[in-house]
Amino acid sequence: MQPKVKYEYENTKSGFKFTFYRPLGQKYVQDMSETEIKVLKEIKKNNYARISEIAKAIEKSDKTVSRAIKK
Repeated sequence: MQPKVKYEYENTKSGFKFTFYRPLGQKYVQDMSETEIKVLKEIKKNNYARISEIAKAIEKSDKTVSRAIKK
């Protein structure tokens, strides 16, 4: 059974924004790869960062960042 995830939806000038509230306790972080953790940290720095910006910051390809986000 999947835990219920609280979320919020907001209209912005440039489109829309979803905010998901999910606990990042040891159980979840423990299951994340090093790349996924780096991607998460970059997203926390800038919620509006593009995949290409994150990829450059963590020195990975756009495709690798996309896969990490999907997980």
